[in-house]
Amino acid sequence: MAVTPLPFLDRTAATFKTDVDAFFAQKLPQFSVEVNQVVAAADASANAASSSKTAAANSETNAANSATAANTSKNAAANSATNAGTSATSAGNSATASANSATAANNSKTAASTSETNAAQSAAAAKASADSIGSGPVTSVNGKTGVVSLVKSDVGLGGVDNVSVIAAGIGKSGVVADTANIDSTLLTNGWYPFGPATQGTKPSGQDRGVVLVSGRAFQADARCTQLWFTEESTRVFVRKNSQGTWTTWTELTRPALASANKRKPLVVSDDGLTEAWSSILSVPMYLDRSITGSAVAAQALDVSSYSVFDYGLTVNTTLSFANLPSLAGETLTVVIRIRQNASPKTITWPSNITWLTPGGLTPPTPGTNQIVEYVLSTIGSPANWYGRVGAST
Repeated sequence: MAVTPLPFLDRTAATFKTDVDAFFAQKLPQFSVEVNQVVAAADASANAASSSKTAAANSETNAANSATAANTSKNAAANSATNAGTSATSAGNSATASANSATAANNSKTAASTSETNAAQSAAAAKASADSIGSGPVTSVNGKTGVVSLVKSDVGLGGVDNVSVIAAGIGKSGVVADTANIDSTLLTNGWYPFGPATQGTKPSGQDRGVVLVSGRAFQADARCTQLWFTEESTRVFVRKNSQGTWTTWTELTRPALASANKRKPLVVSDDGLTEAWSSILSVPMYLDRSITGSAVAAQALDVSSYSVFDYGLTVNTTLSFANLPSLAGETLTVVIRIRQNASPKTITWPSNITWLTPGGLTPPTPGTNQIVEYVLSTIGSPANWYGRVGAST
């Protein structure tokens, strides 16, 4: 039976930990089982060889007895020939038969001797195999032969320390019983399951959950954070401990999405701990998104992406609006900044603009190299705009 060689462990491999676990949990036990099977097979072979040797010796003894009997018959035949001349022919035949029997007996003796020799060779081979197993079937391990005693460097683990992760404070073995006190789970980082019988303070209405503990000691006081992942539903709670005092559990949630909250900003409440949808937006550094470039002959203004359009006129341009939202009681305002060319080009505005100018007239085309800003807004329906001429150079 073949013995499966032990695999080489590469500590640089991404699967190193899995390979080590498989080495000690599967490969090494399998290796021991196969070696024991080889030893058992060798013992069985040695026992069979010994039995064959005994049978050969018995055959040799029987052959010797047969030869003695044959000689006795031969002598009897000779005496019979002397005493009975008339029986000479019969006695001669008997002598020939006796001679043939003697030859057969000698052949049997030779075969028995050969069988004994083969049995001895088989026994010697079995013994050598057994002796080889006893001293170690492996030719060599990391240059070691015979009965090999392995150390961690022989299998590529020279840089691995036998350190308990529990003692290092980065995990906890086993499962925490329901009766464990969740308030006492402070600095040993890791995951802990808690059930209905758990002592200590759990999030309100939560019987079962899994807690992720993260913390360390700072000077004389211990500081720790616990995250509670409830089993009843997809809910997450958090609390912290400082100087032995736990805060209340706070649920990590986002305000519900609803059609009534569309277009409302998500803001932080005054307590700085919660967030909510608000009808008021107050951003100290509010920035409008703008696009700058050279206008083309048919220039679409994509109001879903930008609110400020800065275009240089290099060709006669017709402007239009694109991706207008549906408005209800809301105002949309855009700024269009036009940079006129050294050789003035014309602007054709959309027809649905009511210009808030004297007489409601469409503004004139900017002069040579002039920069003019136009402010356009719409209320309720995006099909009708109000236009104003802003500052200019």
